[in-house]
Order: sequence, then C-alpha cells, then structure tokens
Amino acid sequence: MISFLEVVECKSFTHAADVMGLTKSAISHAIKRLENDVGQKLLLRSTRSLSITDAGTRILPHCRQLRETYALTLSDLQSMGRDITDTLTVTVPDALSQTIIVPVLARLRKRHPHLSLRLISDDQPLKLIDQKIDIAIRVGAPKSQTAMVRRIGTLHEHLYASKSYLNEKGGVPDQIAQLQTWNHIANDWQGMPIRYRFNEGEAVEVRPDIRCNSLFDIVACVRLGLGVALLPAHTVNWLDSHDELVSLFQISATPIYAMHQYQAKAPLKVRHFLDELTQFLRQPDGSLSAD
Repeated sequence: MISFLEVVECKSFTHAADVMGLTKSAISHAIKRLENDVGQKLLLRSTRSLSITDAGTRILPHCRQLRETYALTLSDLQSMGRDITDTLTVTVPDALSQTIIVPVLARLRKRHPHLSLRLISDDQPLKLIDQKIDIAIRVGAPKSQTAMVRRIGTLHEHLYASKSYLNEKGGVPDQIAQLQTWNHIANDWQGMPIRYRFNEGEAVEVRPDIRCNSLFDIVACVRLGLGVALLPAHTVNWLDSHDELVSLFQISATPIYAMHQYQAKAPLKVRHFLDELTQFLRQPDGSLSAD
C-alpha cells in the first residue's frame, strides 16, 4: 500500500523506487500483490502515461493513514532512550524564515543533534503531500480544509520610516491620510494600489514608488530614507533597527498558523518543533504574540 501511494504521488514507478530505496521491479511486484488482494486494477500504465482507477482513488486515504501510522511508530520507537534521527521538512513565508524559523530550528537541533532539517522559504503555499512537507507555517487563515491546523501566534505589522526621512517630512504625521503624498516602498505581492487602514476607520490608498521581492531589501530602502514601508515589527527588532526606524502606525495583527497532514498524532519531530516555536513566539517585546 505504501509502494502504491508513492507511485501515485511521484507519478512514476522509477521515482517511487528511488524514494523508497527499492528497485523498480520490487515496486511493480508490490502493486501487483495489492491488486490481487483487492481483486481490481489500481493503476493503468502505458509507455508514456500513468493513471489511477476509481478503486485506486478509493484506497488512497487508507494508504496515507497507513504510512502515517508507520512513520509515527518508527518515530516513537527511535526516540526511546536516544535522539530523534528523522528528517523534518518545514515551509515558511520568506518574511518569517530568518527571523523566526531558523532560530527555532537551531534550538531544536541543539536538543536533537541527529535530527536532519530541510527548510523551504517560499511565499507561495506549497502542497504538503506533493513536496513531502512535515509542517507549513502560514500567515493568515489557510484555505486547506484537509490539513490539521493550529493557531500559534500573531504577526504585528507597522508602517515604518527612517528618522532621516521623518526629519525631511517634518516629523511623525498626526493622521494616516497625511501619508498620501509620501514615498512608499512595497513588496510585489501587495498589489497596486495599496490600501492601509488604521484604527478600523482612517485609511489611505497609495501607489508605491519602489517595489522589491525581498523583505530585507525593503528594510534597506527604508533605512536609506527612501520612503515608508509596511514591515513586521519582529523583523525590525531582530535587525536591531528600532533605533533608526520609527513606527508610524500599527496596521495589522494577523494570525500565524501551523499546519500538517498527519491525521493521527503527529510524529515527535513535529511536536517538538511546535513546542519550540510556541516558546519562541512568547517574546516580551510585543512584536509577536503567542496564542
């Protein structure tokens, strides 16, 4: 059943064999035995294509549950009296990668030095099963209804400007609407134009003069006095930039979620990671808050 699941997810007998460390012939024989057991064809193969039958689709959830149970069993047994030796794969938006997840993984690695780590920084939500991801960190409510979702904290974002730019503009504005004529720096994903709302009432719509696809490039532009930008408060604190950057308005407080596909109890590596992450988010500076 696990061999069948790997073939379906890899869309290839050859790739599935590589993943499982088996020969292609062994994978083929395993699926033939499974088809004999259920009495129906599960896969339709040709020289160029591979498709799954209705019967194959029906047993897929059971195959995933079996693989999860097997992985959980190994994880628990391997942890008895010794360190975790599995691989933990995490995906996270770029804005949270260096400032949150890397420090958390460093703490986790110190506790479990034989745990292998794989970090994927990507602003696009990746498919957990296809990418073999153990846990995904999302800012804002995830759309997936099949994964196990846990709210772990809140991300606070402010509009920041450098002290030099504020001196040029005559100081911190009294109302957010005054920012209409200021220069703005934004990330590509923020769209055009951008609408910032303050205190559920006051709002301003702006068109950025500078766009970057990297959070840290945006921070660099703000530091150089090129304009105003929406930045995570924890990033400014992490970079020790709070002495040169000034918060003008707090714009948003967005929930942070962790999600995984383990329907049963998650493996130890995932549980330990979530524990470390929750502890890390409990910081006294107010830039992040844990739930």
